[in-house]
Amino acid sequence: MIEVQEELTAVKLREAESVLRLKELRRRVEELDGLWQVDILNLSVKLGSQSRSN
Repeated sequence: MIEVQEELTAVKLREAESVLRLKELRRRVEELDGLWQVDILNLSVKLGSQSRSN
């Protein structure tokens, strides 16, 4: 019975670590998405100003 409890504890720990890692990855994806949106906006502005000057 003790082995089963130890295994359950280990599984719960791995699950908690996985959930934490997933949260970190989601935060990083949101951060990268924000940076991507800024880059797209900057590119649009740059292309718009170039087309007006040509």
